[in-house]
Amino acid sequence: MPVPTAVTSALRLKTVDIPEELQRYVRFTDDDARRLRSLRDLAAPHFEDIVGSFYERVREHEGAHAVLADEAQVARMQRSLVAWLERLLGGTYDAAYFEHTRRIGMAHVRAGLPPRYVPVAMSLIREALLTIADGAADAAATRAAVCRILDIELAVMMESHREDMEARLDRIARQTVAGARPAPRPEDDLGARSLQLAGLATIGLGPRGEIVMFDGEAARLTGYAADEALGRSFEELLLLPDDHAGRAALEGVTPTASAVHEAGLVTRSGKLGQVRWIMARLPEMPRVDGELVHLLLARDISQERNLQQRARVEERLAAMATLATGLAHEIRNPLNGAQLHVSVLERALRASPFDAKEGLDTLGVVRDEIQRLSWLVADFLEFARPRPLQLSEVSLSALCRRVVRERPVDTVGRASVQLDLPAAELSLEADGERLAEVLGILIDNAVEAVAPGGRVVVRARREPHRACLEVEDDGAGIDGDTVSIFDAFYTTKATGTGLGLTIAHRVVSDHGGTLQVDSKPGLTRFRVTLPLQQ
Repeated sequence: MPVPTAVTSALRLKTVDIPEELQRYVRFTDDDARRLRSLRDLAAPHFEDIVGSFYERVREHEGAHAVLADEAQVARMQRSLVAWLERLLGGTYDAAYFEHTRRIGMAHVRAGLPPRYVPVAMSLIREALLTIADGAADAAATRAAVCRILDIELAVMMESHREDMEARLDRIARQTVAGARPAPRPEDDLGARSLQLAGLATIGLGPRGEIVMFDGEAARLTGYAADEALGRSFEELLLLPDDHAGRAALEGVTPTASAVHEAGLVTRSGKLGQVRWIMARLPEMPRVDGELVHLLLARDISQERNLQQRARVEERLAAMATLATGLAHEIRNPLNGAQLHVSVLERALRASPFDAKEGLDTLGVVRDEIQRLSWLVADFLEFARPRPLQLSEVSLSALCRRVVRERPVDTVGRASVQLDLPAAELSLEADGERLAEVLGILIDNAVEAVAPGGRVVVRARREPHRACLEVEDDGAGIDGDTVSIFDAFYTTKATGTGLGLTIAHRVVSDHGGTLQVDSKPGLTRFRVTLPLQQ
């Protein structure tokens, strides 16, 4: 039975009363507020570093990292955290201040941040501010003020999770009466257990398209808990707004004809994945609210798609490598002979008593073309017969700085090349010189892709169990199939062999990593992911 609303409301403390009560409880005084305001001037120069270190820690752990959708979202969250630090040490702690804190807590709830991360995250902020407070004139009292205000902040934020939990309990109670239910627990039902072991999420829909069954695999796939999904419209919650094919497929299924539909899925945290839906309609019978009409099975195929794309690229590269090896050997010997005869002819012309300037100029052109072919052959062999990796501990931050510093003046002068590096050391086991080659190729391509004065960002990030390198530009984007850009000789430049990205892909693959690209007008991002340990 649902908990009566009046009783539920009586169980709740008024949020507006909680901060005042907590200030009395921890004995937060006007003197504490004054000390925090004085600390602000001392701490403000460190806010960016505190925030950077905070999010680097988030990236190391799967549960916390799961709520991060992309770098744009992280940048917004970092700006918000800097603003929170400025407000925390602002010296004014009235009702409006704590209402802002409550909204931050609700934002954590909406993003699906597990509540266990809230107190441990606060401990990182506490540690950084206490270290700075040691430099204050009255250090001991300032440290105590920092602890008191952070304790109050934490308590108010956790109230948001409590309110959310109460609301969820209310929903569960109402859903129980309405007949909506999660799928049977795996330990209670062999069929449900088999589906979950196969990685299939099970979702049931009622007569109006409302979700009436939602199992644990569906919760893992979407980020929504069962009680958050039950009763809501499947189309509004889990289909993209422009997925007209998905809506048509669902409407077209019959008890004897199911449908398979692949589409994008935006999870609760905002990440975009790829899902394969198997849609079925149960046999016709009288329906009442809460009964199953449609049964949907869903599998996350994001990794499968990535592996298929990677396999296609590597198959093409393997075939090209075989061709390149034979072709390089066939070309190298004639090139060496031609180079030798050009040198002999050049010496003879220089020794001639006649004016041989025109002939020497012609020989210069021939020599340059032969040299270009020699470079092409060298690239052939670099791609087709890569060197074994020379593994060592490599600092990605140091590597990025070195590669950018070594770019030719005409390269870095064309665009603004910016570094976005972690504050903490980020190291991995890799071949530093080969990675420097990959990064150089990506930077050079990005600079050439932007208009004069454009922007290129070189970024390094830590993620759970892996490191990421990104090269991002604000150029016009890539036309056509992005898979083709890794093919040998594919190039949009007037000069170049068209083997740069092919070699880069091979080097990254040799490290057990991936090289992917996302591109649209105004934003192209090459992303290299590498395991931290080989």
